[in-house]
Amino acid sequence: VHEGSCQPKRAEAIDTLEAIAHNKQLIDSGFDKLEQVEGALAFLTDEERLFLIMYYVDTMSISSIACALNYASRQSIYNLQEKAVIKFSQIMGCDCRGLDKK
Repeated sequence: VHEGSCQPKRAEAIDTLEAIAHNKQLIDSGFDKLEQVEGALAFLTDEERLFLIMYYVDTMSISSIACALNYASRQSIYNLQEKAVIKFSQIMGCDCRGLDKK
């Protein structure tokens, strides 16, 4: 067996290991961020937390959330939204205002 024939396989193995290490870092970073978000959510009131989850995770409409949380007026739910986003932003140390569902 010629010594040079092992080089491509070795290079592929190194590339694969580097990709695995990079993906692990991304996953670990994702878990760290998830823990930060969960920690921040724990400091919110139940209504604030429910609003953020319903709107940003479950992608429910403002009207549906207002109904689910027994809010009579849309303005009340918008006030809740502003309060929840500002409080969450402060806890996370970022400005999350202006973010919308994607």
